[in-house]
Amino acid sequence: MMLPYDSAFNPPAPVLEIVVGRPQATHIETHVRAQVDPGSDITVLPESVAEAIGLQRAGDLETEGYDGVVTCWPLCVVTLTVADVTLPPISVVVMPRSLAILGRDVLNHFILALNGKDLTFELRDP
Repeated sequence: MMLPYDSAFNPPAPVLEIVVGRPQATHIETHVRAQVDPGSDITVLPESVAEAIGLQRAGDLETEGYDGVVTCWPLCVVTLTVADVTLPPISVVVMPRSLAILGRDVLNHFILALNGKDLTFELRDP
């Protein structure tokens, strides 16, 4: 199923809703909008999501931004349901942001088709 890009971004960007859960508590989960970013190595969740479902810090990760600045961020282990597929538990970075970022650590589980000309995309389980 083709989904529309989110025109709130300039230029428009592929965004979809995902479900984030605690691995040991299947009934504790929340929904969050996530920007599809094949340029990102790792998936990022907003701090508000981690707080809402009581995620525990599982470590730290140093990241280098596009500006070359290195920062240390907390890691949390979560389950993600993306495009109706629930993935095995995965470590994600937690940062102060409003949207999640789906990085290649998650996207590599799917077939991703970006149709920039039509401003639509598809993310499906192979």
